[in-house]
Formats: sequence, structure tokens, C-alpha cells
Amino acid sequence: MTEHHPAADDVRPDDAVPVPPRRQTPLYRWLSAALLRIEARSRARGSRGTRLAARAVWSVVAAVGILLLVGPVINEPMGFDDYIEAAGTSDETWIARSFEADYTLVRDADGRLRMEVEERITAVFPDGADESGIERVIAGQYEGHDVRPTLVSAEFDGVSIEPEVRERGTRTEFFVDAGERLEGDHDLVLRYTLQDVAHAAFDESTRKWTDELEWDAFGPDWSHGSGSTTVSVTVPRDLVDAFARDPRAGLSWLLVSSSVELTADSETPETITYEVVTDQNLPPHSAYWFRMHFDPGTFAMPAPPILYWVMVVGPFVPLLAAALVLLLALAARAVAWGDARGRAWFVPQSQPDPDLPATVAARLWRAVGTAPLVRALADYQETLTTGPAQPKAKGLSRLWRRRRRERPEGDTGARRGAARRALVRELHRTGRVGNWPHAWREYLGAPAWRDTFRRGLRRVPAGFVRDNFAGASLALPVLQLGLARQLSHQFPLSVYWWPVAVVALTTALGLAVLAIAYTARPLTRRGTFAREHLLGIRLFAEKTLVAERATLRDPLLPYAVMFAPPRRAAAIVRRAMDDAGVDRTVARDPALLGGGRIALRAGAVLLIVAAFALANLVPSPTVRPEEDAVFRGDVPGSYGMFVREFDADGVLERDADGGFTLAVEERLAVSISGSTSRVPQVMRQWTDRAEGVNTGLVVTSVTVDGEPVEFVTSRLEGKALLQTTMPDALEGEHDVAISYRLEDPVITSASGGEWHDEIRWTALNARWTFGWEGLLEFDMDTRVQVERVGVTLTVPAELADAATAVDALAYRQGWDFELREPDRVVRDGDTFSYVLTPEPDDDGDDLGLRLTFDEGALEEPDRAGAWLWNAWRDVPPAATVALSLLALAAGAVGIIRGSRLRPGVLRDVARWVAPAAAAATLPVFVWTTGDWSGDEPAFAVLVVCVLAAVAAAGWSLVATRAARVAG
Repeated sequence: MTEHHPAADDVRPDDAVPVPPRRQTPLYRWLSAALLRIEARSRARGSRGTRLAARAVWSVVAAVGILLLVGPVINEPMGFDDYIEAAGTSDETWIARSFEADYTLVRDADGRLRMEVEERITAVFPDGADESGIERVIAGQYEGHDVRPTLVSAEFDGVSIEPEVRERGTRTEFFVDAGERLEGDHDLVLRYTLQDVAHAAFDESTRKWTDELEWDAFGPDWSHGSGSTTVSVTVPRDLVDAFARDPRAGLSWLLVSSSVELTADSETPETITYEVVTDQNLPPHSAYWFRMHFDPGTFAMPAPPILYWVMVVGPFVPLLAAALVLLLALAARAVAWGDARGRAWFVPQSQPDPDLPATVAARLWRAVGTAPLVRALADYQETLTTGPAQPKAKGLSRLWRRRRRERPEGDTGARRGAARRALVRELHRTGRVGNWPHAWREYLGAPAWRDTFRRGLRRVPAGFVRDNFAGASLALPVLQLGLARQLSHQFPLSVYWWPVAVVALTTALGLAVLAIAYTARPLTRRGTFAREHLLGIRLFAEKTLVAERATLRDPLLPYAVMFAPPRRAAAIVRRAMDDAGVDRTVARDPALLGGGRIALRAGAVLLIVAAFALANLVPSPTVRPEEDAVFRGDVPGSYGMFVREFDADGVLERDADGGFTLAVEERLAVSISGSTSRVPQVMRQWTDRAEGVNTGLVVTSVTVDGEPVEFVTSRLEGKALLQTTMPDALEGEHDVAISYRLEDPVITSASGGEWHDEIRWTALNARWTFGWEGLLEFDMDTRVQVERVGVTLTVPAELADAATAVDALAYRQGWDFELREPDRVVRDGDTFSYVLTPEPDDDGDDLGLRLTFDEGALEEPDRAGAWLWNAWRDVPPAATVALSLLALAAGAVGIIRGSRLRPGVLRDVARWVAPAAAAATLPVFVWTTGDWSGDEPAFAVLVVCVLAAVAAAGWSLVATRAARVAG
């Protein structure tokens, strides 16, 4: 290529324009320099060998990931069948006839907890057991602390021994080897110490932080049956004074569990000893634990050990490595694989380089939006040359060169007409949104891209570094996927979403690295000079107004088009064609996607996405709401407090502003279990929105046996939630009183075609019996059941006389009203009391009262809330019908037009909108009818609409597909 620079000796002329050098960040420069050094060392040692070694390393990493993905699960948790099988084969190993463990807590001078342990195990070896030793497994890592089990002494059958100590990751094993097959009973005594067993913990039930000590006496791997078990814990009195709640102990196996409060068994002036004993036969893999909560800051907490961080960060190592590789790839792309340096200046250039065709220049300039127009303009200018000269081999597409060779010399007019039509078509496309896919396809696949390498303008970086990038981008996602499969046995992916998200992110980073590594095509020094020449042409074109003055034959016109934005470039060519009197009419281009068609297709896709998002994220007002979360036991602390009696007394009265307030006092006779692992809390959930209007429920006080307790309020599943934060369990019988008020109980609603004022109070949501009954103790004989439920609403006599109706609620929210008469009406002077006394097993419906008045009798009418609520209730069926009608209408376009339908907006309606609307009806239909029985009159209508929409969309696709094949 001839270089048209006025100073071949790099002497800077007077009219030179400086090119400011690109300055990368110091981090990029440092990383790139390191990569260049690595590449240089690789080439010095033999590029082929080092590249093969890199590929082998990443192949091994990928193989490890595949092994984790399809191989055995490491440290797989035991399943239900494993527990049952272990219980059935417990006689195949030794059995603990008795297990006694004494724990002594000591707080060191530096405030850290040390636990001194003495275990006495009487092991019996059945006839079928073929074992010569006893292995005791102790947790070595616990809650982010290195507990450092340290053996002090050991005795076997009364003789001092030195057990073998094995450190295995998070566990420590003490192994006693008798050297012969053991039979009968043998006694083992172990004395060891543990450090930093306590840890800071947040209790979701009490909503408080404590220093928690929870320890399983059997350890992390107790594969033996047990007879009598005794655990004692000796605590210094200063630590007893620091108790945040009473200590507890318990046992568990599979779904069976029980716990008791620890009481002092013996005392000394300095210590108190707690003991728990059970004579139950426990199966293998049982847990026998004790738990103590201390005030925050009681113990000094150590920093997490290195192994803890390995366990925490380990699952994310491939992700972190992929992020690091991406950073290195970006640094390599910016510096190591950056464009070669040219001159630090350029000068105006009045003539294009004859060895740099406009099509290659457009590719070199990265003119994506204007490259097709530049190519069409250059082809048309080629036909304007006089004489039958053969086309140049450079700068024209292969198809054009072949046609030039095949056509006779006298066919110049035909060639010129074809080139004009091609130019006008590209002119019509350029600058429009729908042209960008075509522009990118031509930009990436045009012969000009290959010409840049043939002419030495660009280079392909290759070597050891790029091989490592490619290997990492492929191997790391596979390794991350294998780790996610292993974690899926520890964390169910249906609940914990982050393993899947980590895999997706690692894969995305890997694809980004692969794209960076294999799309880096930096300019050579020759290419940099060519780009500087183009800078000179652009400067000359700007100064001489080439875009406004150049004729259609001007060789600088393609360059002016190249440098301009797409819309401006189209305007330049239109002006030049008009000045030359060239016809700009062209047949319609059905392959071009205009803005309308793009919006139509994008809207069709978004319609499906919106339908699925609506069905999965928004609760449907036509679907029966779930029972209260506190009744289901989904809230920590919601189990263990059982209700025997419930009374709710509401008093309707006027407030200081002349409005109305409903003050409610609930009285509950409760039985609190002493065998729950969490502290049972008083929990209540109320429906505080009537017809979508907030009634302003405010809890004022909660007392237990007349003593106020702390509580928090929030919202859960669209209802008001109350939760006490009692620090300790109150086992036994107690009286609970809850006071709350509805600050805005009056709403405006419509029923029977008439508007009215209404006061609605829902005292209990449905299924209260399910949440309030349960086992008080571990045995089945102490089951607590609801014995009595009562609800009373007291209103002034003038309001009772003004009411058009007083009804008891017997409905579920979101369903049609089913009202009944109150069970009893009592008049006491100037008040009326409406009483409900349902049977405890009559818990299928909400429990409450509704007072109806003429509209405006209680306050100024406000129909907006009711209108919005009713409109929202109509959204699900209306959305289903609307989507079905949209699918039918769009499908009818394709069915009616059939073979006459040609590419365009109407065809997109038939082939995009119709199937999209039909697909969107399915999730919306499920969203609407998820809780319907199928007997509702509207159900059949919706089913017909959905089926008709699907049929119309399918028919339309078949009809329009036939038209496309025929065309």
C-alpha cells in the first residue's frame, strides 16, 4: 500500500494535527505488561509446549467440574432412608450402653470461652460386630470458630492410653485401637477441651442478638445406638447471671424432637450444675443437645480461621477466577492487544489512497451504520467510469466482480441500473432502526473484513495468553456448575437461588472473556497509518464542505458518507443524487423492519413476559387468599403457644374529630409448650383492608398475665402481623390480652346495586383452629384444643337504629358475601351488643361483623376506593377475555388474508401478535382460575375464549406460512 504522508522521515510538518495518545489506567498497563512478560517467557521456552501445557491444565479443571457434576456427591447429607437403614443395622457396630458427658464452662482472662469435657462411654460389642477399636468424632470447626479439640487424657477399661488423633478438615477423630477383635462391654473415658464454642446469633423469634452456646453431645457423626444418656453442664455463677434466657436441652431424630428447660441439679458457691438424663433407647445419628443464651458481649469472639474463609469463599472461586480473567482480558484488549502506534500527528489529505478502497476504509473506520451505503455508493460510482474497463480486483464484492466478468462490455446500462437500484435501496434503509441487523451482518461478513488482513492492516493475536483465556472461559463455568450440583444437596435450589445465579454469572463472564479473546483484531502499524490517512481525509472533507458540495462522481463522496452519522449520510447521498438528476424511486423493500414492525414484535414478546410476571408475582384478587402464616407455622416462634379460649370485644365510638374508631380487646387463654426449640411468641394476623381500603389497624398494647410485653408489627401476605419479642419461654397456662383499634373503620361500598356506608370488622381469619391446636408435650395425651370462641361488637344505640343491616360475616376475602344473623343481640342501656359464639370446629370462614348504613350517614361518601377495588377484582377475567379477543382478531388477519398476505405490518400481526396473545392467555387464565372449582358460570366462558385463541393463532401461523413458502 502506498502511504500518502508528506513526511516519510517522520518530520512533523507545519499543518500537522496532533493525535492525543490513549492513556490507559495504571492497573491496565501493569496487568498488560505482566501478560506480555508471560507471553515472552512462553515463546522463549517453546510456544508449542507451553500452549499444550496450558490446554492440559484447563482440561483437568474442566474434568474436575465434570466429575463434580456427574460423579459422587462429596459429604452428602443423610436422607430419610439413610436414617431408617442405620437404625435397622445398629447392631453391626458397637452400641453405647451408657453415655455420660460432663461439660464445664470456663471464661478465660481474655474473655473467651473454654469448655472442659469428660466423656464416659460403656460400649457393648454385639456378636455380629467385627471391630477392634472405638472411634469418637468431635466437631473441629463450629459456626465459623476453630474449637480446637485438644485431648487431655484417655482411659480404656481403666488403663491410661494414648488414642490416635486424626485431623480431618472440620472434624477431629479420637481413635482407640485395642489391637484385637472386641467383644462384650468396654469402658472408654475421654477428657478433652474445646475453645470458642459460643457464637453471636440473631434469634428470629425474639428479634434479639445473643451469645449462643449450642452443642450436640453426640457430635457430628454418631452412628451408634444409645441406651441411657446423661449430660451435665457446670456453669460459673457469673455466667449464670449473664443468661439471656433459661437454658434448654433436648434430643431429636429425623422429624421427632423434644426439649426441656434445664434446672439446677446441684450448686456450689462458685458454680451451678445442670443435668439432663434420658433412659430412652436412641437410634444411630440422634442428636442430644443443650443450648444456652448469654447477653451479647459476654464472650470475646475470635476471628474466623482460614478454613472458614475457604469454606465460605470456596463455592465462589470459579466466579472470582472468571472475574479476574475478565479483568486480565480487558487489560490485554486495551494494551497488549491494542492498536500499534503510528505517528503522533496527521495532515489533511485531499485524495483517497488508491490502495485503500472505500469499502475497506469503512471497515477500518468501524462505520457499521454506513458501511452498506458506502459499498453501494462505491459500486455505483464504478459504473459511472467511461469505457468497458475491467473492474479492479480490490474494493468490490466478489459477487460484483463475478457479474462484471460474466456480462458483456455493452451491458453498462444494465449494470448501472442494477447499481442504482441497490444504492437507492441502501439509501432507503440507512439511518432506520430496522436496518441495524442488516448493517451488522454486512459489517461482519463483507469481504472488506478479510481484505484488512490480506492487506496487513490488522493482525490476529495468538499465543499462550489467549489459549489460557479460552481455556478459563470454558473450564470455569463447568467447574462452577459442578460445585452447584454438589451444593444442591446441601441447599435446595428451589429455596436457595444463589447457586444457580452464580453459575449463570460465571457462564456470562466466561462468554465475555471468550468474545474478548477471539474478537481482538488490533491494527498493525500499517493499519494505524491508514487510519491516520482517513483522519486526514475527514479533516479535508470538513474544511472543504465535501458533504455539501461533492458530486455523485466525486471519489471523496463515499468518505464523507463514511464519516457522517447514518441519517446524515443518507441525506448527503440524496442531495448528490438529486443534483445529478438520478431517479431515487425503488420498489418496496419487504425485508426492512421499520420502527412500527420492530415495536410490534417487541410488544408481542413483552406481552408474554408480562403475562408470566403477572401470574407469578401479583396475587390474584379472584383467588382465595392463603390462611394466615402464623396458623401455618411459617413465622419463627409461631408454634408452641396454643389457644384454649378466645374472646374479642369491639367497641365502636366517636373520636375527637367526630369520626369513628373501633377499639378492640382480645383475651386469650393460652397454653405454652416447654418442648419447642424456639421461644413461642404471641402472634396474631388480621385482615385490615376491607374492599381494598385500609382501615388503619394499630396495636396499642400486649400483656401476658397482666404484664406488658414488647412487640413488633409489620405486614405479611397483605395482612397486619403482630409478633411479641419475649426473651424467654413462659411454659404453662397464661392469660394474654391484646388491644388494638381500627382508626378508619368506615368504608363506602356497593352491594345489591346500591351504595352504602359500611363498618366491617374481621376478628378472626379462617382456619384459626388449625393454628391454635397442637401438642403441648412430646406424648399424644396432652393435645390442646380450642374450647371456646366469642366475638362481641358494641355500638351506640343511635348507630344501631340507623343501621340498615347488621350481619355476621361468613365468607372468605375475595369471594362473594355470605351473611347470616348474629347469634345474639343484647341491649344494655344506650348500647347494642352483637355476639357471635361459633363452635370451635366452625373455622372454615372468617369471623366478624358488618354494619350497613345509608350512603353518607357516617361520613362524606368516597367511592374511589370501592371503584378501584371492584375494577381490580375484574382485572383477571377481563385480562383473559381481552387477550383472547386480541389473539382472535390478530389470527383472523392471517386466516382471512391467507396466501395474499405479504411481508409487512399485517403479516407481523398474524404471525407475531396472534401466537403471543394466545400464549399470554394461558398463564393469565391459570392466574384467574387458580382457586375455582370449575362450577362457576364464567369458567366455561374463559375456557372457550382460551381454546378459541389458541386455535386461531395456530390456524393463522399455518396460513401465513403457506404464503411465505409460495412467495
